[in-house]
Amino acid sequence: MGAAIEHFDNVGLMIVGRDRFLPVKRTNDLLLLRSNLFSLDQYNIPRLIKNRKTLPVVSLGDHFKTVEAFNNRFKSIPNLEKCTSLKVEGDVIFEENVTLIGDIDIESHDPLIIKDDVLKDTKISKTNKLRYT
Repeated sequence: MGAAIEHFDNVGLMIVGRDRFLPVKRTNDLLLLRSNLFSLDQYNIPRLIKNRKTLPVVSLGDHFKTVEAFNNRFKSIPNLEKCTSLKVEGDVIFEENVTLIGDIDIESHDPLIIKDDVLKDTKISKTNKLRYT
């Protein structure tokens, strides 16, 4: 967009706050938008829920890079209402009834399915040998 703008006359700039606009450039953003952190207003515009002032920092690894891969790995979107950060690397699948609270860091080279669980300030790594099924 920046390169194209020079070809138009009388161009103006408008700043729109994150409470009114969330660009979805990567699947990190898609996870936030699909989560319970947003609700739709009367015009079907996503709005950040009232008890949140900021969004969690989300970092999804290469296994989540495409929308198809994202949809295959998030069978159900976790509850992120009390999540402050989420980092996921590796072969991880989220199924139903998962709540993430605080800072969550998950790394697994082996298949890992997370369902029916509450993770609070949790770090799961390949050396922990923790499995959720």
